[in-house]
Amino acid sequence: MIVPNFNDIIDILLIAYVLYKVFIFIRGTYAVQVLFGLGIILIFSLIAEKFRLRTIAWLLTNFASIWVLTFIILFQTEIRKALARIGNNRIWQRLFKQEMTEDIKNEILKAVVRMSKLKIGALIVIENSISLKDYAKTGVELNANVTIELLTTLFFKNTALHDGAVIISGNKIVAASCILPLSDNQSLKKTFGTRHRAGLGISEETDAFVIIVSEETGNISVAVKGKLVSDIEEDFLKELMVTHM
Repeated sequence: MIVPNFNDIIDILLIAYVLYKVFIFIRGTYAVQVLFGLGIILIFSLIAEKFRLRTIAWLLTNFASIWVLTFIILFQTEIRKALARIGNNRIWQRLFKQEMTEDIKNEILKAVVRMSKLKIGALIVIENSISLKDYAKTGVELNANVTIELLTTLFFKNTALHDGAVIISGNKIVAASCILPLSDNQSLKKTFGTRHRAGLGISEETDAFVIIVSEETGNISVAVKGKLVSDIEEDFLKELMVTHM
């Protein structure tokens, strides 16, 4: 009987932790369905070998020979998000983040509260350590000062730039009407529309702090680190801004 030593126990715990993190990361996404499909193929492969079904075994064996490439192609989105998460920590943020002044934070907070009361739909993306330049290029460049009046005007219904997201970097509104990637998280409530799905999507791919205001209800939501917190009050929003900005 082999008795595991201390190194074996550490090895098992680390693998279990990694697998747990992978499960949490892909939970609610299409990646779960893909993994389920790959699991079925593996089961068929074992059955084919056991009952000597040569043709099926040959096909599955050849598929297995290119499984690494297949895995990368199928999970390229998840792999990209995971690599972005690796660099998403406070050490990197402190090294590369352009600090935002308290006055600007207060302007954003007051603007969000005003738009919430007026039921003006809004999607505000605030850059942290990961650059949002590529996303800013999809919109209209502004490079304007952050003010309550400007933010409210940008999102006011029927104005030219009200669709899409506003991106803030440092103390400037760098662009408006920007296009963001949509999250494929299937656990997201059906009542949430494109604005919330876009806010969650950008938070999955970057370390941005995203504030969303619902046009229908005026409710405020925050997306950060791939998680969406909905229907929050002003005080809690302020706490989140202090923690994540």
